[in-house]
Amino acid sequence: LLYSKQVLSELWASKARSDVVVVFTTQPKEAKQAVLALKAAQQQHAGQSHPHPQQQQQPETGQDQQPKQRGRGKSERQQAQEQQQQQKEPPPAESIAARTRRGVKRGREDDAAGTSGADAASLIAAAGPNAKRGSNGGNGSAGPVAAAPAAAASPRAPCAASPAWPEDAVVLEGHVMHLCVCSELFKLQLLGTEHMQADHDLQFTASDGRQREVVVVGLEQHQSELLQAAEPLLRLMYGQEADWAAQPELLLQVCMLADCVQAHACMEACGAALSKLPMSSLPLTFINKVLLVLDSTALGSSLPALGPFRGTCSSHLQQRFTVTGPPAAGSLSQPLLSELQSLPEQVHHTIAAQVLQLQSKGALPDSDAMKALVSTCTASVVTAFTDVAAVANDPQLLQQFTQLPFGAIKVWAASDDLAADSENSMVWLLQAWYKANPRTTLDQMKQLAAQVRVSQCSPVYRTTVLPHLAWFQPKQGLSIVSIMLQSMADNDGDKREQCARSIGETDCPPAWLSTRVRCAGGRHEDGREVAGSTGPELVVTEKQLADVMQAAQTSGKKQRVSGPSRIIKGFELWVEVSAYPSEQAPGKVAVALFMYHGTSKSGLWPPCPCAPVAALLRCARAGKRARERPVCWMAVKLGDGRGLKDFWKLGPISDASALRPYLVGGQLHVSAKVQSVDGMPL
Repeated sequence: LLYSKQVLSELWASKARSDVVVVFTTQPKEAKQAVLALKAAQQQHAGQSHPHPQQQQQPETGQDQQPKQRGRGKSERQQAQEQQQQQKEPPPAESIAARTRRGVKRGREDDAAGTSGADAASLIAAAGPNAKRGSNGGNGSAGPVAAAPAAAASPRAPCAASPAWPEDAVVLEGHVMHLCVCSELFKLQLLGTEHMQADHDLQFTASDGRQREVVVVGLEQHQSELLQAAEPLLRLMYGQEADWAAQPELLLQVCMLADCVQAHACMEACGAALSKLPMSSLPLTFINKVLLVLDSTALGSSLPALGPFRGTCSSHLQQRFTVTGPPAAGSLSQPLLSELQSLPEQVHHTIAAQVLQLQSKGALPDSDAMKALVSTCTASVVTAFTDVAAVANDPQLLQQFTQLPFGAIKVWAASDDLAADSENSMVWLLQAWYKANPRTTLDQMKQLAAQVRVSQCSPVYRTTVLPHLAWFQPKQGLSIVSIMLQSMADNDGDKREQCARSIGETDCPPAWLSTRVRCAGGRHEDGREVAGSTGPELVVTEKQLADVMQAAQTSGKKQRVSGPSRIIKGFELWVEVSAYPSEQAPGKVAVALFMYHGTSKSGLWPPCPCAPVAALLRCARAGKRARERPVCWMAVKLGDGRGLKDFWKLGPISDASALRPYLVGGQLHVSAKVQSVDGMPL
């Protein structure tokens, strides 16, 4: 903070020397227009009060002077007719106003001659309505002349001192220096940067006569509830904290609004306060809202204090949703049932998973409201983990997936709305979930296996991987299905139905022979590419290459640097660069690229399965076209690699500098474009 909390508190309370008006609104365009309109009106009012000297020198006539035009003049007869017509018609309004101004001018001349304006006014009033004026003794109208002094003495109508703000606007005052310290958005709008100029046109003159800069914070319509957090946020900037435990909803709104204006210190303070809230006293609707905010904004990643909040929520929800005694309809406590009924239409998948777990145990009452809630929760879980390959390749998503209860996993596995690069990846995720939940019974895993569409798995999975998994039951039916599928076409639905009837539902669940593809062609229904379509990559610095080559020369053994693996079509693939001593050139090493299948630690693979893979390895080159070489083979053991020992065509080299033509920015960047895996094209 720029000042002590006491000074900031006094500044906020007194608004002493405040020079900024901060406007929070969902109508930012209208707010800016209101400021500009007021500024223009104030400038016009100031110009009328103090006219320009050139304007004062203009002649005072009743009508605007028209420029002289060339042409024939009027005859004397025409001029006489026009004069007679003007004498018959009453004078226009402009002429009356002009005569009034002439009367005021004459009054000023009288003042100069020694007669005061007040005496002149009294003389005119005493003369009565029929008083005569002028040296020619003609009759004149006393009304305009008498009104002239009153018009001259009346004050000018004051100009507005505040813009006409939108109805929902929250208008607060602050100080430029302090607001710029607290908020990056305020700093950008008030001071500007080299990339964006500040809008100094947004200012007006307040009632105290001093200029006010205006900062407009525009919110979307769906963020209108954040408007009530505007004043608490500015109070927090001025060092005034509230009792957040008593109003957690307001705390969350202040945190979200602080994120909008990029007030990082306020965000950290709100994040720390959120993490300290007693979880047991928080309503379920609030926990649901916090989890949704963490998923839809960058608060979860930008605030370290909120990192463990999600895990704390998950463990707390498991305790809150625990059913004591044998589960049955109506066994839920009334407070928990009331909280479930108060959940909004959008339910976070963490809470939705617990609801589905209760539903799988039969603990939810059989009512229309609960059926609608189960439907909402099903959609929430499926939507959160709809991209199967993305879940398999994202550590954070994978961790959230493995924390789902069995009831949610069963609903997820049975869904037709999942987008999977292949059915193999479904099996890979189920195995990952089983390893993370070792207490799951084989009977429960058999229920999950019944949701796998065996007919859509690749040949290696059907004949090697699935029989190797202890939980994939029944084995006898699986063997029969695998044999029969070898003689069937993919679109032969009639034979598949006959096969299912002959084997029986006990040994062959209906999903095993289903022809419905979860996501064909590696794309979502909206055309987005499925995450598994991206191949593995490798990025190595020149120093890492030098260290690997030195280690190979010293140890006399093969050394390697591997990139992160990716799950593609249910197969774990990665790229690595290897260095090994050269037999033909002692003291030098050969450098090669390899692409590997991986068993990882998933326990998914038997000892020596084989799978055909085709890929294209690509290496960027400094200032030149990238080098590409195919990696194709028909049968490679999982865990064994297929490499290109002469990828760069350099032969044995002595140090990493020989690879500099292939280094971009000091890094070796290799990517693999997988073309097919186990007969499944990408």
